[in-house]
Amino acid sequence: MTSIGYIRQSRRADLDVALSYDAQFVAIQKLAAGAPVEILKDMGRSGGRGKEYLRAGYQELLHRIEAGECSAVFALNLTRVARSVPELYRFMALAKEHAVRIVTVKEGVLDPTTATGKLTFGVYALLAEFVRDLAVESAAENIAVRRARGDRMGRLPYGDKPGEDPARVLAAYLEGKSLAQAARILNAAAVPSSLGRQWSRSAVSHVLTRRYPDTMPERTPVGRRALPPFALFHLVRCSCKTLLTGSRQRWRADSPWSVIYRCHRAEQSEHPSPQMVPEKRVLDFVKAEVARLVLPDVVEMAASVEEAASLQAEREHVLYQHQHGWLKDLDAEAAMTEIEARADALRATEAAVAIPAIDWTWAPADLNRILSAILVEVQMDEKMQPVEALWRNPALRGDMQSIRSDAE
Repeated sequence: MTSIGYIRQSRRADLDVALSYDAQFVAIQKLAAGAPVEILKDMGRSGGRGKEYLRAGYQELLHRIEAGECSAVFALNLTRVARSVPELYRFMALAKEHAVRIVTVKEGVLDPTTATGKLTFGVYALLAEFVRDLAVESAAENIAVRRARGDRMGRLPYGDKPGEDPARVLAAYLEGKSLAQAARILNAAAVPSSLGRQWSRSAVSHVLTRRYPDTMPERTPVGRRALPPFALFHLVRCSCKTLLTGSRQRWRADSPWSVIYRCHRAEQSEHPSPQMVPEKRVLDFVKAEVARLVLPDVVEMAASVEEAASLQAEREHVLYQHQHGWLKDLDAEAAMTEIEARADALRATEAAVAIPAIDWTWAPADLNRILSAILVEVQMDEKMQPVEALWRNPALRGDMQSIRSDAE
């Protein structure tokens, strides 16, 4: 078995030198007195209640204790392990069960096997949670006061701090003619960003949108999206019940671009293989399905207005008889069901006549609009082969009509 040192630092503790990684590492090495110690860490992670699953290092520590691979745990203090009483008691019970020593710089050696040790541990656990709750309350009160006062919340935007030059960002954009190229120019010139990181398209966009909005290209207004770029957009469903996502790719540098549809859950280990399908394979299946489309005669549309009015008159007549007690509940329900069935058939006829003949050389967006009016989706099997097309109105399939006529 080995000794394990645990280091944790919250995001807001980055300015506290006493809680830095180096300070905690040195303290743990002194506690170990030269003995080998394996370090597990969680940097930028809170020790509050309910946040334990976010700390991979802490979860590994618990796993090592349960597996009997740990003889002692070293830490700066108990607040580094956790800041909630339930979690610290769970940690103490686990250490007690596997005879693991708990040694910290602030609290010393904590022995959970004795009454005094358990009392001491409980007091420190309560203090750890109390200090955190007090800090959270103070922070909330401070934020409320600042908001009421009208203070700016959050970090300052680029250009409001000394040494930041938005004009330099604008010059890079005008030189590169694109956001991505502007980011490359700024990174090559070692121009520091707001957070000291590498420039990105979004970082350049934020600066230009705020400082020089007239230089930015016009964006698509909210609520108006671009036309779908693929003929089978939102029409192909994987065997795992996920809609496939279209993309363009080419297999060699000299080959033409082709459209494929890929499942975004393909990276999961249990997902069947293959994970993508070329558009041509599905489109051939869709063409065969659409070839079964049987449109009603246009003459039927001329009488649709009169028939709709007649159906409405029948509805009103049934409701009038039912309200005066001349028609029983079951009879009225049966009559209304029959009327609504005829109304559905009429609406299907009108929708079908409105569908134009498909020209497969149309743009993908136009094809998608027509296909979406005919089909709900195309189901794929585990081998990415199309197996079934779900029609919005199955009555428009020629084979379904022939089956119905044979049955009659």
